[in-house]
Amino acid sequence: MSLGRPLAAGEIILAYVDGNTGQDGPLGGESRTEVSFLGYPIRIKNGVARLAARFACPILPVLAPRRGGAGHFVAGPIIEPPGRLRGAAQERFAERALQRIYGFFEKHVLESPEQWESACFFHRWRAGAQVAASVAPSAGDLRRELERLLEGGGVLRVNRQRIVEIGRGGETLWTDARTLNAYRPPAAEAPLFARLAAAGPGVDRAWLAERPTAAAKQKALAMLSHLLARQAITVAGAASAWRTSP
Repeated sequence: MSLGRPLAAGEIILAYVDGNTGQDGPLGGESRTEVSFLGYPIRIKNGVARLAARFACPILPVLAPRRGGAGHFVAGPIIEPPGRLRGAAQERFAERALQRIYGFFEKHVLESPEQWESACFFHRWRAGAQVAASVAPSAGDLRRELERLLEGGGVLRVNRQRIVEIGRGGETLWTDARTLNAYRPPAAEAPLFARLAAAGPGVDRAWLAERPTAAAKQKALAMLSHLLARQAITVAGAASAWRTSP
């Protein structure tokens, strides 16, 4: 249902400030504004702020933190457009409004971070993570590059400038220090990740040639391509066309 009709009729619309997935997914580029939040640039949905500008509706940021075992209602400052706005004026208001909303939200997140239930999605909002995903080379190009590197004597290992290895309950998780994405190795790929780990010998042409079947080799190459595309692994001993940055 369109939100324009109820807003034009003076009705109240409730929207969640951290509902940034939307129909185009977490990395979609439509109807987004970049603001600063928790020290990072993030790209967030701006539809509510743009609608407020179009229909000259005030925005009231509210939170319901738990304090002393009970919920409390906390309201932020009212954000009101100067009238019905269109075009560039509408976009400028939306950017200012969203920065104020997220500034109010940030203050309470820092006070009680354990109460932010959607914190696990924060890494998807970060502008750097979205740009990195949009410029990744194709899977076919990566596969060919990997095979060339291995044939040239290259050894693949975890990118220690980018990946933090965290041991948990007998397993090791890889966490990207830039995007905060986490990689949990599939059980079947545990030997591969063990070789790629900082304490492992790395993956070279000889190890790949020892795969028991052609399907196992292709599966390993697919996983390595996936990790290389996200700069989770780096190459030693051979020149690579794909730069691995911290």
